[in-house]
Amino acid sequence: MVRLDGDEAALYYEAGVSTPYESIRWARFNEAYLDTPNGTPPGIPAPPEPGPTTPDASPYRNEAYVRGGAATTDGRYGEGLALDGVDDRVEVPFDRSIDLGADDFTLTAWIRYAETTKQGAILWAYRMGSGTTPQVWLRAEPASNRIRALMVVDRFTVTVASTGSYNDGAWHHVALRRAAGRLALLVDGVEVAGAVAPPGSVTAGKEFGVQGIHIGQRVDGADRFRGSLDEVRVYRRALSDAELGLIREWNAPVGGRLGLRLPF
Repeated sequence: MVRLDGDEAALYYEAGVSTPYESIRWARFNEAYLDTPNGTPPGIPAPPEPGPTTPDASPYRNEAYVRGGAATTDGRYGEGLALDGVDDRVEVPFDRSIDLGADDFTLTAWIRYAETTKQGAILWAYRMGSGTTPQVWLRAEPASNRIRALMVVDRFTVTVASTGSYNDGAWHHVALRRAAGRLALLVDGVEVAGAVAPPGSVTAGKEFGVQGIHIGQRVDGADRFRGSLDEVRVYRRALSDAELGLIREWNAPVGGRLGLRLPF
């Protein structure tokens, strides 16, 4: 900030379209401008619409709103959730308990689907957009014969993808793990892809507005998943292979920084 002639001052600041750190901008103003009431901050999500919820079995008991006509079905363990790919999804508003930030994390879910062309988001967190927009997501892309995950931190985009779509109508366990500078995708207990994951936060700039976690769709409502999901979990730490095995084989209640668990 610098003082100009008269009663004006000037300020250099960072701003952008997708994130608040894309460009350096210049503004000049006076005290009269500072007395002008603020408008509604851009990018701040509106409060969630009321509606039915499904219980979160984590210690935080997050509200998980079930949208569309999503209904319970036979799950991998107990009940699962059937999504029609049209308007069904689950929305979990942002909360500190599911803020993965710059830490290690693990996302897990059981999926069952037979789609051959339409891609569908399994989990999508925080934001969407190109370039440097912080986000993390996991998506089935059967037309490309893969399950793909993406993480954006700072100036880096990290993508990992399987070499199969697992769209055979059977249950498959998928896990996305960030651990010790590496992002790994595991399916049915086997690592199918991995890549170097630079340091940085997937929720950088959250004070300017950030979504929570959407299950079964992208945060803008696109890429709706058609199939069934079960036992969606979000951990704010990297689970070991042994812990993932306990979850996969026994549906064990593995704790420790568990931010969300939806048994449906």
